[in-house]
Amino acid sequence: MHWGVIGRYFIWPDAIFVFDVPVATALERLAQKGVALDMHERESVLERVVPNYRIISEKVPNCHLIDGNRDLDVVFDSCSRIISELLVDKFPECRGRITWKGELL
Repeated sequence: MHWGVIGRYFIWPDAIFVFDVPVATALERLAQKGVALDMHERESVLERVVPNYRIISEKVPNCHLIDGNRDLDVVFDSCSRIISELLVDKFPECRGRITWKGELL
């Protein structure tokens, strides 16, 4: 990634989720949904770019690498937890008002 292209004035989102799944799984899921693949979704292209997303998830602020191979409920819970904690951090007045799976944050 060319950090100079993003620039120092880039406004980072509060959270970025990268769902990590094997290329074959991603292609299978797209096929199940009937999504027409474009040139960027060819297996050879995806195999080449997947490692870049993993690197980005380590270097980019607020980026969370989520194991997308897990059960959908587990993936959802992982994201929900991150979002709940983010809300409490950004809005301290919410502390003690937000619960996640029965746990008061």
